[in-house]
Amino acid sequence: MSRFSFWSFAAILFVLAACGDSSGGGPPSTKVKDMSGRTCSVIDAAEVTCDKVPTPAAPCATGKTACYSVGTTGGSVLGPGAICAGCCEGNTGTFLPADCSDIVCSTSSDCPDVYPTCTKGQCMSQ
Repeated sequence: MSRFSFWSFAAILFVLAACGDSSGGGPPSTKVKDMSGRTCSVIDAAEVTCDKVPTPAAPCATGKTACYSVGTTGGSVLGPGAICAGCCEGNTGTFLPADCSDIVCSTSSDCPDVYPTCTKGQCMSQ
């Protein structure tokens, strides 16, 4: 019985450590600025918060909410990286190129992990 209690306690500690406060172990957040003047915090492409309310050009359908995501204004997945306002439901979103604004940078540290290289003031994938 005491062995079961020890392993139960160890399992609980493991779960608590895995699900605990993410401030020290979660994915890093990058502060970025875009050409529309927004300052945004980017954790990954789908987890973006900005200092302005997202206002996509087209109204969101019932059940979807206005949100931000990282996308691109170019015709290539390589970039340039952009902050896009769109409509989200769960982990999926719909964005129009017109609702995207390029992320501006001086150095690569100004760019999110998705587009990590600063080239000529734009965040690019390569």
